Amino acid sequence: MQIKMKVGLLSAIISFLFSLPSAKSMGSLVDVTKPYQGIYTCKELVYGEKDMREYLQDFTLELKSNGEMLFTCKDTLGTIQKRTGKYRYDAKSGVLTLIFVNGDKEINKDVSLKNGQINFTTLVGGKIFSATFEQE
Repeated sequence: MQIKMKVGLLSAIISFLFSLPSAKSMGSLVDVTKPYQGIYTCKELVYGEKDMREYLQDFTLELKSNGEMLFTCKDTLGTIQKRTGKYRYDAKSGVLTLIFVNGDKEINKDVSLKNGQINFTTLVGGKIFSATFEQE
């Protein structure tokens, strides 16, 4: 009886393993687990040579599971501003594309996302604007 139970259990395990999708059809581990999703807190915000964090109480970026994102900014007066958009992430290159819609125009900005840190640099009004967000 013991042998029948062991053979039955082994058969069940093998059947289960063969019923799983192949690793190739599942995509990479990053594609499946999406560890990049979540809330990122602004650690550095510089415009020109001015540290802009002195004007903010809190500044976060949330990457949601449905491909949507939410920037939330709370200034030192307590005023909260929110901006929504979409994103896509290429795990192979570490490039996060932030997608904003401004009227009828879509704006795509590629930024670096590596080791739980988003680094963002662009030119605004002739000065460099840079931000660093870290995953909570």
